[in-house]
Amino acid sequence: MATRPILVEPSAPPPLPSATFPTTRRLWIAAAIVVTVLVLAVRACRPGAAVDPNLHTVAVRRGALLESVVATGKIQPKTKVDVKARVNGIVKQLPVDAGSAVSEGQIIAELDKEVAQARVKEARARLLSARAQAERMRVEVTSSDRDFTQRELLRQQQLKQTGIASSRELDKAKLDYELAQTKLDATRANLQGAEADVVSAEAVLEQAENELRYATILSPMTGLVLSRDVDVGAGVSAVGSSAGFGSPIMTIGDVSELHVVGQVDEVDIGKVQLGQQARIRVESFRGRVFPGEVTKIAPQGTEKEKVVNFEIEVVVRGDTAGLRPLMTADAEVIIAEKADALIIPEAAIIRDGEQTFVERPARHAKDGKERVPITLGIGNGADAEVATGLAEGDVIIGP
Repeated sequence: MATRPILVEPSAPPPLPSATFPTTRRLWIAAAIVVTVLVLAVRACRPGAAVDPNLHTVAVRRGALLESVVATGKIQPKTKVDVKARVNGIVKQLPVDAGSAVSEGQIIAELDKEVAQARVKEARARLLSARAQAERMRVEVTSSDRDFTQRELLRQQQLKQTGIASSRELDKAKLDYELAQTKLDATRANLQGAEADVVSAEAVLEQAENELRYATILSPMTGLVLSRDVDVGAGVSAVGSSAGFGSPIMTIGDVSELHVVGQVDEVDIGKVQLGQQARIRVESFRGRVFPGEVTKIAPQGTEKEKVVNFEIEVVVRGDTAGLRPLMTADAEVIIAEKADALIIPEAAIIRDGEQTFVERPARHAKDGKERVPITLGIGNGADAEVATGLAEGDVIIGP
């Protein structure tokens, strides 16, 4: 018997509620809004959060910091001498020139000696004449008739007592004695004059010989000829002559030691001390630093256009090869130096009397900023060290 298949019709799926999907979507949107509000509230309450996006902020950093004072001036030799003539004359020889190394006592110039030699000869002749005259006076004093007349007077006095000599003979003996004494006194006076003439002639000769010797100009020191101011054939005047302070012939400097002579403003001079180290830079050697040391501080400042500066000297230590006098140089005197300091920009510091502050972003403040008191360490004008009040990485409002 055959069976017939039974056909079963599939049942339709149950209908979904019409409001299920829209309700779930609204819940997710509401949850996202709540989370966003919470995140913004947390950020707003967090300290140091940025308030005004236009504020420029910087972070406190660590690094090396150098406080220094710069003295700008010229390279100068250890000592410098302007050589001038001690007598008037014409330059005849100049065996050295600018840049020549010279030793103390070395001949560096010769003046014409013809006139000086003639004066020496004349002075010697006058001295010989004065000495001869003085010698004649000495002979006359020693061989004077005074002694003879004195003996004759004594003899006549004795004869007069015995009645042998007359009064006339005695009076004549007295007269002869007085005349001889007068002559002796005159001769002695002449002798003194002759001896004075000898001394005067000796002085004239000494002066003439000095003038002859001064015509040969010697180096007063060991060093380098920095400049030569005359040529052969030029006339020079002596120091103290009617021409004034004398004609400069050349300038010699001791370049075995060089130093910078510079000016420091009165605001900074109180920081500079003898013995402080310095770094010297010159335009001719860019990138090269010469070590130095402060060796002199002027006790008194100089005022120019209502600005007071003090002169200091910084000696160049070590190798000075290449440095020349009158080169422009900057001597950076090291006041203090730290390799690991908390650093902020100097322009970010607020000073109120004796107190110092910085500002940092603050949400709870009306203007979005708050002050933080700090204490400072060293500074260089651009950056400053924070001793207390901030930590590395702190964000402050910068310039």
